[in-house]
Amino acid sequence: MCKFKSGWLKRDGEILHSDYTDSHSQILAIYGVSDRNGRLTDLMVPFEFSPPGESQQLDADAYQFEVHETPRPDWLTDGMMDSAAATLRGMVERSIVTTDRRLSGGTYLVSNSRVIAIFSRVVACKGSHVEAGAGSHVEACAGSHVVACADSRVEAGAGSHVEACAGSRVEAGAGSHVEAGAGSHVEACADSYVVACADSYVEARRGSHPEACAGSHVVACAGSYVVAGAGSHVVACADSRVEAGAGSHVEACAGSHVVACAGSRVEAGAGSHVEACAGSRVEAI
Repeated sequence: MCKFKSGWLKRDGEILHSDYTDSHSQILAIYGVSDRNGRLTDLMVPFEFSPPGESQQLDADAYQFEVHETPRPDWLTDGMMDSAAATLRGMVERSIVTTDRRLSGGTYLVSNSRVIAIFSRVVACKGSHVEAGAGSHVEACAGSHVVACADSRVEAGAGSHVEACAGSRVEAGAGSHVEAGAGSHVEACADSYVVACADSYVEARRGSHPEACAGSHVVACAGSYVVAGAGSHVVACADSRVEAGAGSHVEACAGSHVVACAGSRVEAGAGSHVEACAGSRVEAI
């Protein structure tokens, strides 16, 4: 994934960037630029303007301008890069938020503050509390608390607490706590706790505990504990424990423990323990 803040530098010095994405390809699409003849570097080069580490995100002076294009185009001088870096540094400084406030539109770097954001992109540093309205994109560093409304996208660092409304997409780091509304897509890293409502898709890494409501699709890695509502589809890796509601379909790898309610279908790997209610179908390897 491209780093904040990324974009393109044109040979006339103009900077192409977006408040809503750091994807180089998406930025080109926003400006209607294509590389059909493969000679885009005659006109512009991609850059990344970012600090050496996450702990320096709020220090604009620590940001470094980098161009990974090799060989470097002849027209790209040190002076051009210094000028672009100065402009971008000003953008970063203006985006930093350290007090409680409401945000609307644009990109913000939030630290130790409580903010309410609508149609915004928020990079929340440690200790922040973000309430994101519809259409917001939140990138949360370790230890942040995010409340995201419908259709939001949240990338949460280790140990974050995310409450996401219906239709949200959440990528949560290790040890995170995610509560996702109906139709959400959750990818949770090791040792996370996920509560996902109906028709959600959950990918939970080793040691996680997902609780998924009816009609959800859960992919749980080794050592996970899954509680899935009726009609769910659960794929559980080795040594996992699955409690599946009526009519669920469970695929459990070796050494798993499955408790399946009526009408469920269970495919259990070697050494698994299956407790199946009336009308269930069990295929044990």
